[in-house]
Amino acid sequence: MSPETIESIFTFSAMWAFGGPMIIDKSGDYRKKFSEDFGTTFGVKFPKEGLCFDYLYDPTTGEHVQWQSMVPKHASVPIGMKPGETPFNELFVETVETVRITYLLDKLAKNGKYAMLVAMPALIEGYIDKRSGNIFGPPMGKKMVFFIDDMNLPYVETYGTQNSIALITQHMQYGSIFDRTDLGMRKNLVDIQYIAAMNPTAVRSQYHLYEPIRWTPWQLQPVMQELTSKIVDTAIQVHEAVSSKFLPSAVRFMYNWNMRELTNIFQGLCHAKGDYYIKPSMLVKLFTHESYRVYADRLVTEEEVDVFSGFFTDIVKKNLPVEEEVSERGNVFTNFVTTTDGSYLPIPSMEKLKSVLMPNL
Repeated sequence: MSPETIESIFTFSAMWAFGGPMIIDKSGDYRKKFSEDFGTTFGVKFPKEGLCFDYLYDPTTGEHVQWQSMVPKHASVPIGMKPGETPFNELFVETVETVRITYLLDKLAKNGKYAMLVAMPALIEGYIDKRSGNIFGPPMGKKMVFFIDDMNLPYVETYGTQNSIALITQHMQYGSIFDRTDLGMRKNLVDIQYIAAMNPTAVRSQYHLYEPIRWTPWQLQPVMQELTSKIVDTAIQVHEAVSSKFLPSAVRFMYNWNMRELTNIFQGLCHAKGDYYIKPSMLVKLFTHESYRVYADRLVTEEEVDVFSGFFTDIVKKNLPVEEEVSERGNVFTNFVTTTDGSYLPIPSMEKLKSVLMPNL
């Protein structure tokens, strides 16, 4: 391996070691600034297009390769719960971010390095065996990798400590932990490493996650397919508004908004069928219904619902074709009222819904 190749590998590693935690938020684009400063300070010659984070150094060719070129093309599959169909929550869409993270984690994990993705009660002892004396670990010949999600969530105590994180830190620093039953015993844990993740600070980048799967399963008309990318962007704007206006508190502890909300909205949207959804306004109404069910139904006061209705209406009118008032009133979708084939459609009236739910009244 030539000195130039070794230097390029080191540069790539240093770039991610120091620049990996950089984020993009309301205060600035720190990834762009790091890319500019890194290249200026160290004379690193990356391709002119994009940022340093957009490229992988390939030591076999000595060239920088765009991560985008490594993203496999999404193959559409039937979505649903019938034979031959894939449940919505099992869909996986590769993006630049997933390809990049998978590559980096693969290199780190295979080399026994700890990692945290920035963007628990410890159950370690439940998955390890006693080897000999005070040495514990996975079965001999194997290595255990713990993935810890939402590492920012453990309860912060009076003095700023988080017990579960402190336990993991103790193991990482000293290779051992104290037995929680017999405090005089110290357990040496071997062949264990950690990979962790924390909640991202923004969901704007998630556009590329929902955009590829969006509409082929719907089999919509071309005029409707043109609308779908706008719905993705509108959904993200609504999510960001909800996340900034309805913050969690001791009373409203359930106000934790994350990608599950977006996923639930698109799961509902994917029930639309081209045979019935022939006008853009129908898709807008369905999006309105799903958004109110996911967000407004979790709000605890009528005043908060009014606030949601206000900014939701503004965002929708700005982004989508609206032929009439954007409102949840009378805008109810089911798969058991309008047709007999299970299609997800708006109810004709509340009286019709009542007659289906309470036929004997």
